[in-house]
Amino acid sequence: MIIISSVLHIIILPFANLVLLSVGPGFAIIYGTLLSICFLKEKFDKKRDGVAILLIIAGCVMTVATANKTKETYTIEQLKEIVN
Repeated sequence: MIIISSVLHIIILPFANLVLLSVGPGFAIIYGTLLSICFLKEKFDKKRDGVAILLIIAGCVMTVATANKTKETYTIEQLKEIVN
């Protein structure tokens, strides 16, 4: 499953908004925590797990809220000038 996810991530990378892709792993941590509580019957510690989840959500929201919303396109020549 991880291999399929990685391949799909590489394929979609040029077409997707990178900011939205960057917050995905943060939400994956939250989903993993919630699934472990539901299915593995792990205990939820408000001081550690709750604070960590809130910080991850706050970081993801801040990342998306402060992202550059303009879409810029470059030609190959412009990209070469930027790199050099």
